Amino acid sequence: MTSNPAPLRPPFFVRWWRRLTNLLALIVLIPVIYLAAGFGLGTITRNGTTKDKGGIDVWIVSNGMHTSVVIPTTGAGYDLAAFFGLPTGPAAPRRLMIGWGDREFFERVPEWQDLTAEIAAGAAFGMHASALSVTRVDDSPDLFTDSRRLKASPDQIRSLATFIKDTAEQRPGGGAQQFILNRDTPGETFYRARGHYHLIRTCNQWTTEALAAADLPRGLWTPFAPSVMRHWPLTKAGDTN
Repeated sequence: MTSNPAPLRPPFFVRWWRRLTNLLALIVLIPVIYLAAGFGLGTITRNGTTKDKGGIDVWIVSNGMHTSVVIPTTGAGYDLAAFFGLPTGPAAPRRLMIGWGDREFFERVPEWQDLTAEIAAGAAFGMHASALSVTRVDDSPDLFTDSRRLKASPDQIRSLATFIKDTAEQRPGGGAQQFILNRDTPGETFYRARGHYHLIRTCNQWTTEALAAADLPRGLWTPFAPSVMRHWPLTKAGDTN
């Protein structure tokens, strides 16, 4: 009885060529899956609770890449001016625009052309600390290029403020811990924050988490700005009704 001959193995070059092509296919596939999941899951709405009348205005604003929340500086049970070491009383700003993100990105990328592969990779994989950006808003947030506004209850605004405060690293005596950037940012102040920015928890996902804390409309997972903004109605400049 004769045994069957062992199957011939492909040549060495062919085997390694197959491995290389499989690796390249995986490298291409991962970003495609990430984009599809980010935009796909971002379309799933968690409605939350809003008020048509009699509520307090709260905004989300976007520059196309990054989203921030705009809320009244003070309200029943909270005072963000005091927490962030800003002027209080009559001198306090009416509203604050607050966003979260990668601290290295805030500090070293004042313009998109300043972004390097090192900074991008560090941010993507959670290698840097995070920060809160806090900006005084004197004019109507409806004047931003892309702003969305809803009415919220005092309890929702308070929950939103509490989430923001819990994000900040606090000084031993209380209040947010500020840090100074090596660039001029008029009207904008930066504070040390908890957590790390990464591909799963981006600045836009933080905005959604803030909205979830206040039970306001948001997407399921929103790594991209459009996925955050699509759940709120577009407001018109000067519309304060």
